[in-house]
Amino acid sequence: MGHNDEIVLARVRMSTLEMIIKDIQNGSQEDTNTATPAMNQAAIRKLVADSVAAALEAQAATMANTDNTNRNTEQRETPVARKCSYKEFMSCQPFNFKEALSWWNSFAQPIGIEEAYKITWSEFKKLLIKKYCPRTEVKKMEDEFYNLTVKGNDLKTYIRRFQELAVYA
Repeated sequence: MGHNDEIVLARVRMSTLEMIIKDIQNGSQEDTNTATPAMNQAAIRKLVADSVAAALEAQAATMANTDNTNRNTEQRETPVARKCSYKEFMSCQPFNFKEALSWWNSFAQPIGIEEAYKITWSEFKKLLIKKYCPRTEVKKMEDEFYNLTVKGNDLKTYIRRFQELAVYA
């Protein structure tokens, strides 16, 4: 039996046990003249625990199985940043962080460069937003985003502006 079959079988056992537990708890066994002995709560719990353990073991074995035909063994293609000149880079109109280096140096100098490098990404983002995104400008952009409409049939301009503003909203 394959590992996937074991997992399916374990799940079927678990769902069957869940139905049995519900029947026992509701006291609604349809045929009271059956030859099967009644199970107490401890036996039910042990049966459920054993089934769950078997399912977890089967899943772990499946994940560890390198001969599994369902695995994707092909290497994933990693995108490579293409080389470009300064002129090409500037043609993309990157954001302009005027005096960013001097701002960073003024931030790092009092606490020391080692401590400055230890700040988390979220703390760094907060510092950048505080410096380069004044609240009044952010508010203006949010208002523009919420009130953005298509002018004429110029859908491309609308979509481009929507995407730009959505980043900040």
